[in-house]
Amino acid sequence: MPGAIASCSPMNARRSGSDSGLKNLDTALRRHPTYAAVILRTRFAEDALADAVRRGVRQYVLVGAGLDSFAFRRPVFGRELQIFEVDHPATRNGSGPSGSELLESRCHRVGNSCSLI
Repeated sequence: MPGAIASCSPMNARRSGSDSGLKNLDTALRRHPTYAAVILRTRFAEDALADAVRRGVRQYVLVGAGLDSFAFRRPVFGRELQIFEVDHPATRNGSGPSGSELLESRCHRVGNSCSLI
């Protein structure tokens, strides 16, 4: 997976002058049977977060963050939130480059490892 992420990352597309890798990834994701459920769940969670930010919440904790892309997809929250990404050490320290090394984030992100068992 990290290889696929690296080849389809916006940073890599800018370097190569081509976004065909991103289009291929987008097409593959949209064809997956869980795509609609993931989009709906994400929209619900991020709408709830936007409401919380309007009420003064300033920290967002992603438990089981894995390769979550929130900090990269929604940089506008970076001005309002400190984002804590929590996951098992094996996931956070997996082989290959991490999402933070592949993409540029404008958010204040803090990575934390812990056992989620």
